[in-house]
Amino acid sequence: MKNKNHLFVVFILFILLVAFYLLSNFFHISDLYISIFVFFYVLTTISSRVILKNENVFSFYSLYYITFVVFICGVFLMSPFLNENLNCRDIYGPVCFSTNEIIRSLFYVLSASAAIEIGFFSSKEKKVINENVNYKKIYIICILLLCFIYPILIVSTINMIKSTLNYGYLAAFSNSQTGQYSTPLNLICLLMINVGLGLAYIIKDKKKKFFVLYFSLFFINALLSGLTGGRSGFISAIFLLLWICYKDKKDNVSLIFKMILYIIILLFALNILMFLTGRSETLNFNVFSFLIHLIDAQGITFFVYTLSSNIENYPLIPYIKTIIPGFVYVYSFLIESVPIYFSGFPQYLSWHTDSSLFNKGYGLGWSLLSDLYVYSFGFYPLFFSLAILWGRWLRFLSQSNKFNQGLLVSIITTLFVINRGSISVLIPFIVLYVFLFRYIARVK
Repeated sequence: MKNKNHLFVVFILFILLVAFYLLSNFFHISDLYISIFVFFYVLTTISSRVILKNENVFSFYSLYYITFVVFICGVFLMSPFLNENLNCRDIYGPVCFSTNEIIRSLFYVLSASAAIEIGFFSSKEKKVINENVNYKKIYIICILLLCFIYPILIVSTINMIKSTLNYGYLAAFSNSQTGQYSTPLNLICLLMINVGLGLAYIIKDKKKKFFVLYFSLFFINALLSGLTGGRSGFISAIFLLLWICYKDKKDNVSLIFKMILYIIILLFALNILMFLTGRSETLNFNVFSFLIHLIDAQGITFFVYTLSSNIENYPLIPYIKTIIPGFVYVYSFLIESVPIYFSGFPQYLSWHTDSSLFNKGYGLGWSLLSDLYVYSFGFYPLFFSLAILWGRWLRFLSQSNKFNQGLLVSIITTLFVINRGSISVLIPFIVLYVFLFRYIARVK
């Protein structure tokens, strides 16, 4: 019944969104009214989930939705405080959009929000079956990862910190245009350590002290990664810690106060990190001002989505590469070399938007919603359906059996930033986890 009440609210919000979009075709809607509508839409969605559904504010889905709001809706929520023009922003050099383009993109992204809610809360929890898990094998796998992979990861992270402190945080981008604050070695090691964390989570009831040790080492690396200039890994690790500590709590009132406190602490920590890594010239102790500018900066992802939805002629290779990791390397080896701007959606978007900036090593990034848009070819019903499937996938990850919970922990830090990333980054994690769980960790 709680699900039905919440879904009814989501349906009403969707009807209001359609009405808002249709009205925009006949009347000019100012930036302020657009921001007010987005604020109303987001606040009502969260309030309905917390009050009618009694969803824990530290649940995985609640934390995921916060990242959606920050990355996709942040510019609209902060616009009234900054008095900035929504139509023109400096995101890859000065880029301007018409009001119609802004509202059309907003219609798609808020529709995606409704569709994900529908997909998530219309799915039913499956019964937990007895899973034959070999705890000893999982324990051995995790020990091996800590002994042989973690030292490589921590050394790589420390070297990146030295580079950042010596040359500034942009040094992290010196070798690629992928938008990652990491070297390939660091990414491979992080992949294996994350999957190991998911496996360690499976055995936490029997090996609690070991899980605490594994998570502590993982968290230390995440904290250190913040000194390389990349905030996403640092924030995602904190979100994961909050989820582990509070996901089973029921008192939402006290949890909301705790969330506010943690947000304030996190803002101070980010402020110090940005100062240490050169991303900010001074320490800003005005928490409200820092929060506004931080969310506005993260909300640039909305404009990245808008740019991506304005391109109609994406090459074929990125469609395959997104689903099959390593396809570009195989294709280049067997058939012909692939220009870097044809190797992925983010690269093509950056090159198409400004080839001169792209050739200098700059990039725009990407968004999960951009993935949904390009794979639906901009066809709204298909886009909406893919968003529903994404919501059902998130629900699948939230199931309480060991396989799903371990998989969720393996990719949860990636999911917290995927609204400014791509589905492609998830696939290596999923493949490695499934292989280790299904063919090594299970009792034959």
